[in-house]
Amino acid sequence: TECRRAPELRLRVRAVPELRAPAGTALKQVGETVLTDDAGRRVRLCLNEGKDGLLYRVTETQPGELLVELAAEAAPRLGSYLLLRWLDLPGFFLKRNAVFLHASFVRWRGKALLFTGPKQIGKSTQAELWRRFRSAEVLNGDRALLRQLEGQWTACGSPFCGTSGICVNAKAPLAALVLLEQAPENRAERAGARDLMRAFLSGCSFDASEEATRRVLDLAA
Repeated sequence: TECRRAPELRLRVRAVPELRAPAGTALKQVGETVLTDDAGRRVRLCLNEGKDGLLYRVTETQPGELLVELAAEAAPRLGSYLLLRWLDLPGFFLKRNAVFLHASFVRWRGKALLFTGPKQIGKSTQAELWRRFRSAEVLNGDRALLRQLEGQWTACGSPFCGTSGICVNAKAPLAALVLLEQAPENRAERAGARDLMRAFLSGCSFDASEEATRRVLDLAA
C-alpha cells in the first residue's frame, strides 16, 4: 500500500456481489475476452465455467493503474498464479522491456543464475544443490522477472513462486541462464542460439498476440 518511490503499477482490487459485462467492442477472445469499452479503456473479462457470468473484470483506468473487480464467489479462490494470468501482468511488464521466465533463481557471488526447462526437469533441485554446496541464496523457486535496467539484464524477484514458497524481493545482474535436461551422466556445455531461443520462448509468460510475440523475440535476441 505504500512505496518508497512512486510505483510503476498500482492495483485496486475489490469483490462485488455481481458483475456485468460492459458495452464495447471485443478485440479478441482466447480464454479471456479483451474489449474496448465505451470510454475507450481496455477491459479484460473472464467467464465462469458455466459461461453464464463473470468471474472478474480488469479495467485499465489510466496508464499504470488497474481496477480489478471480482465476483464475490471467486474471491476465496484467488491465488497468485491467477493474479499473474488474470491481470495480464506479463503484458504490462513486456511494454517495459521485462518478461517473466519460468525458472528457479539463485544469487551467487552477487550474480543471478537461472535454471529453466520443462516441468519436473529439476529446476528446484538445482537451486537447492547450489544453496547446499555453494552457499547460494535461493530468491525464487519458480519464476523470475528478467528486465533490462541501465543497459544490463537483471533478474528480479517475483511474488509468483509456484509450490516452492520461496519469493524474495531482491534482484541481481544476470550471469547465466542454464537450460536443464536429464541424461544418464552429468555434463555441461554452452548452449547454441537456437536452443537458447527455444527455451526462452517456451519458458516466458506472455499473451500469444503478434505484438507480444514480436516484443519477446526482440528481448530474446
